[in-house]
Amino acid sequence: MDTLLAHGLGGRSDLPLNGTAAIVGGGVAVLASFLALTVAWRRPRLRPDGGRLLPAALAGALGSPALTVAGRAAALAAAAGVVAVALAGPPGEDENLAPWALYVTFWVGLVPVSVLAGPVWRRVNPLRTLHAALCRLLRTDPAGRRPPVRAGYWPAAAWLTGFVWLELVAPHRANPRLVGALICGYAAINVAAALRYGSGWFARGDGFEVYSTLLARLCPLGRRPDGRLVVRTPLAGLAGVRPEPGLTAVACVLIGSTAFDGITRTTYWRDTVDPSSVVAGTVGLATAIAVVAVVYLAAMWACAALTASPAVASAVPAGREGAVPADTPAAAAALAPVGPAGETGASSGTPARRAAGRPDAGAPESASAGVPESVSSRRRAAALAGRFAPTLLPIALGYTVAHYFSFLLLEGQMTVILASDPFGAGWDLLGTAGHRIDYDLAGPALVAQVQVNAIVLGHIAATIASHDLALRVCPPGRAVRGQLPVAVVMVALTCAGLFALLSG
Repeated sequence: MDTLLAHGLGGRSDLPLNGTAAIVGGGVAVLASFLALTVAWRRPRLRPDGGRLLPAALAGALGSPALTVAGRAAALAAAAGVVAVALAGPPGEDENLAPWALYVTFWVGLVPVSVLAGPVWRRVNPLRTLHAALCRLLRTDPAGRRPPVRAGYWPAAAWLTGFVWLELVAPHRANPRLVGALICGYAAINVAAALRYGSGWFARGDGFEVYSTLLARLCPLGRRPDGRLVVRTPLAGLAGVRPEPGLTAVACVLIGSTAFDGITRTTYWRDTVDPSSVVAGTVGLATAIAVVAVVYLAAMWACAALTASPAVASAVPAGREGAVPADTPAAAAALAPVGPAGETGASSGTPARRAAGRPDAGAPESASAGVPESVSSRRRAAALAGRFAPTLLPIALGYTVAHYFSFLLLEGQMTVILASDPFGAGWDLLGTAGHRIDYDLAGPALVAQVQVNAIVLGHIAATIASHDLALRVCPPGRAVRGQLPVAVVMVALTCAGLFALLSG
């Protein structure tokens, strides 16, 4: 069980692919996409405030309070059931529902649900339900006080780092009693934090909600600034993500952890590292995340240098509330948090726009949104890193699909099988007791195609999002030059990701 949980896939030696051809072809595809963009994509096209309105009846049904209440009740009941089974169900890892529900159905299943249906977990998060109930019981204001400004997404980045360490490195991670205790501890700490800092804590501090909400930016369903539901270009949601402290860290943790998962299944790792070594696993995971962060920050530093007088977006994105003047601290740092707005697939906006007005979403952002010349290169690079961090999300999605597609489709069946008799009492509630995993659902050919295409398409999507943003925030005529380091990194990461994927 630990081996299954640590690795989203089995061995890949049976995948019907020519590894060298796939790696070279993937790198060429990403490079070709960048070259095509420089010719055909000369102005920003991704509009976070655009999209086609959904029919009123459908939008009303999707936004119905009754649907929210039903979803929250179901999520709370499911979470309570998993904890009960973890603590009182069968002690064996292979017989207990809880590890499968947490590591497979929830952690991996949260990705397709968020990308296809939007920030569903934010809407039904049982921790929000518990917090609201406690606030009513204690007669306290659920809004509370705002978290420290500089906290940003750092608490979520820390939680996500801890979880991926648990999933990929920690010993006995599939022990049902440990799983139950960890779920309870996680819930207690985050609800306590929300009692102090208000419900806004979950939007920045709850690792799972942040994970779901950020991936939901890639959902074709979203909300315009006026709150109305629309169908939009999937990448358009990324243009509305506001740069905040810790956002880069979250993206690097997501990419680095899946990269490490791939590395652990290469021939080199298996032949040279003891898979049971916690120290080796911890160092490897930390190194993978650090390498991704260093490569990304180096690309942003090079981008800042090549654009000479880089213009970075203000904390308020184009098409929303107008640019922040260059002489403000927000423009100088480009990292100031702006609160919990935008927690859905596209931000809900504000009731009134500022007097500065809304810049044309199809034009580059005003130079006033940039960092002044007096700001150091390091500060400019850091500002660019925060502004471009959302463009890493398609890569994280591609890596996740590549590494966990078959894991969810195959091992995910165990959740349904075990749910039929959760306490080992001889029940057959769903008629699936005694069933076995049907491995014919995903043959080697299908798995190989999904894996390679997910990685390549993820990098191409990130290249598109990054190019569009560069046109929006870089000085006129310098966007392509500034994107050269990014293009190099995209090609390198594509080849590295495919190499790790196909060298098992």
